[in-house]
Amino acid sequence: MGTSYRRSTLPPPLILFIILAASLVAGADDDNYAKAACTDTPYPDYCEAILSTAFPPSDRSKFTADTAAEAAVRAAANITARAATLARHETEGIKDGTWWCMDTCATEIEDAAERLGSKGAVNLARVRSFFARTEADSIMWNCDDCQRGKDKKTDLISKDGELEMVMGVASALVKRVPSTGTRKGATTVPATAPAPAPSMD
Repeated sequence: MGTSYRRSTLPPPLILFIILAASLVAGADDDNYAKAACTDTPYPDYCEAILSTAFPPSDRSKFTADTAAEAAVRAAANITARAATLARHETEGIKDGTWWCMDTCATEIEDAAERLGSKGAVNLARVRSFFARTEADSIMWNCDDCQRGKDKKTDLISKDGELEMVMGVASALVKRVPSTGTRKGATTVPATAPAPAPSMD
């Protein structure tokens, strides 16, 4: 005897409602792709701002783990370039032992700006190696240790400032992508960070 299947007893309007509700839920998940990608990053809201800027709804089809990581790296390159200038500016006029600390901090940020700021396709394998090295060296991406308890400005290089956030987000997203080098056809459109440039006064 063959297997028999019982026909659904749900009335047609109810079946239609269930199908429609399911499609709406799927659409909601699709619309929240940036939020979903950022949930387990160190700074979810900041991460979502970066990815939402890089991938508006019209570019949803371009969003993958690779392109998300690339967008975060380009945002990090943008921020490190600005932060490097600020950190170097902070070394001016320092005459005590704090100068050495600030100079070291500025040099680390300048190195990051150079390594992340490629104008071509993003090489995620090299970026991953860079983050692995800096994390092994416990680089915190802020210059707080150089302030010795002094009042600190709210800027790119203060604790939990933009530099620290963007580097944490970029590292988390890059680690999700297999180490395969530069992705073929990688985007070269720069991703801008969501926060405004700091004052140099």
